[in-house]
Amino acid sequence: MKHITSGILAAILCLISTNNSLAAISGCLQDTTLTTPITNGTKTSIRHAYVSPNCVANCLCAKEPTTYSCDCNTGYYANNQGTMLCDCLGECPANSTCSSATSFSCNKGYYKNGSVCTRCPSSGGTYGTTASSGATSVTSCYLPSGTTGSDSSGSFTYTGNCYYSE
Repeated sequence: MKHITSGILAAILCLISTNNSLAAISGCLQDTTLTTPITNGTKTSIRHAYVSPNCVANCLCAKEPTTYSCDCNTGYYANNQGTMLCDCLGECPANSTCSSATSFSCNKGYYKNGSVCTRCPSSGGTYGTTASSGATSVTSCYLPSGTTGSDSSGSFTYTGNCYYSE
C-alpha cells in the first residue's frame, strides 16, 4: 500500500512508541464522555485520552486530562463553568435573559445590580432606559431625548439623552 492515512499512521506510531501496547492505541484515539443529570440541567465530563510523551506528536491528545461543562435548563445559568464544580444553580432573575453558559443579561431598561436586574430610575413618572440589554450599572440608564416633565419651576423637555450618575 503506497498511501497510509494520517489516522492509521498515528495509530501505528503510537503502537511502536509505546512498547506495542494496544491499550495505548485505544487511549490515544478515544476520549471518554460521561453525561449525568444534575439539578436544573446536565453535566458532561470528558476524560481526555492521554498517552506517553512519545506519542503526543502523533496522536490527538488534550493538554487537560478532564474537561467539564454544564448545560442548564431554561431559566438557569452555570456557576463555575469549565470546572469539576460546575452546577446549574444560578437562577435567572426577573427581567433578564439567561445564557446557559455562565451568567445572565438584564433586559433593556434594566441594569445588573448584584444578582438581580433593577429597573432604571424614573423622573416625574417616566422610567429611564438603556441603549440595549446587558447594562451592568445605573450609569447606563438615561432619560431619552424628547422626554418631557415638569417641576416647581415649570415644564421642560430633554434635548439630549440624560444619563444617571451614581
